Amino acid sequence: MSLIARLSLASKPFAIAARSMATLSPKQVPAPMGKISTPEEFLTVIGRDCKKYASKFPDWASLFTSKGESMKELGIPVKQRRWILNWTNKMRLGIEPYYIKPSTKNSKKKK
Repeated sequence: MSLIARLSLASKPFAIAARSMATLSPKQVPAPMGKISTPEEFLTVIGRDCKKYASKFPDWASLFTSKGESMKELGIPVKQRRWILNWTNKMRLGIEPYYIKPSTKNSKKKK
């Protein structure tokens, strides 16, 4: 097989992947679950000081359609952005949010 033929075969999966990425549907907004019906309640349940940023999301749809870039522009720190995005994705998958206590395993001990 010639070099040109190998290059043309090798480039096809990337072209297919690029086309499929361009046709992704917009993020779905899940229905509220259980006792959680507002962005403030959601951010309170997931913890890690995310409830401080409840005022940044006026409604349920704005919370679930926000991306990391837009949260950065709103002034939300990286740790909380990642935590919020993680939990919004879990809720889209049908997992009801619950509080997870932050790990103290690697924190420095006070003398």
